[in-house]
Amino acid sequence: MKILGFSAKKSDRLAIANYYAYRYNGFDMKFHSHPNAEIMYNDGGACEIYWKTGGGSKRHSLKKGQFAVLPSQLTHMLYVPQGGRCDILNLELTISSEAGLPCAELEAAGLSFLSGGIVFAEDTASVGSTIKKLHEELGSAQFNAGSGLQTAALLAQLMVMIARVSHRNESESSYIINKAMKYIENEYPNGISSRDVAESMKLHPVYLERQFKKHTGKSMLAHINYLRVERAKQLILNTALPLIDIGAECGFNTRQNFYETFKKHEGCSPSDYRRKKKERTDSSYRQTPYETEQENQPE
Repeated sequence: MKILGFSAKKSDRLAIANYYAYRYNGFDMKFHSHPNAEIMYNDGGACEIYWKTGGGSKRHSLKKGQFAVLPSQLTHMLYVPQGGRCDILNLELTISSEAGLPCAELEAAGLSFLSGGIVFAEDTASVGSTIKKLHEELGSAQFNAGSGLQTAALLAQLMVMIARVSHRNESESSYIINKAMKYIENEYPNGISSRDVAESMKLHPVYLERQFKKHTGKSMLAHINYLRVERAKQLILNTALPLIDIGAECGFNTRQNFYETFKKHEGCSPSDYRRKKKERTDSSYRQTPYETEQENQPE
């Protein structure tokens, strides 16, 4: 089974390997990876987390009250701009054969974030305060077997909290994307841009664009243009409207934009598309099915 990037056996346990609280001032970390998974909570200030992907790297801004879950062996780095600061509460997790939470029970509990990739979320379920309690428990001078049980209980509580917050964030993201899609479908003929979509929803354009691409695999502009081209094809086939009017009716702001976007999608210009469809239609009327059947009859 996969647990936070680890290949774990059912007999394995998820345990805390290390913990720290640190204030980073103007910090530029190098890309690195390590065997432990991490939970990073921003307790003050701001930072950026970069991580490597197959095609380069990605970035996420982590603000106060937000947290990140980074799986084992992820190549990543932390960046705090010069003059800035960020207070990080960190837990490093590992797989153990002795102490910790049974991996089989975690899997049975359906904590889906554990088998996934990176998690970024807003703390709406006391994630930060639970991490602080874990820090206090782990740093206690009276740490004993009883404290170990308390640590395990807090870690289990933390896992459930993260799962709930992650699920809530996914639901909120789905709502945002559905709302954006509905706006685009209603307004694409009016020459809207991706910024117009974001403004209508009172969201930052970069945030909405990131969420949209994450859920649909394409940018908002790509989806807008797809709808425009599909509508243009319908009008070209079913009306005698001039092409310049069709472009305007579909939301293209210039004739050139209409031509270039249409050709990119269909491999030909709007005029060539109309001509080819007309030729195909004309040829189908040259012979009726009855005439074709008669021609094929033996003499």
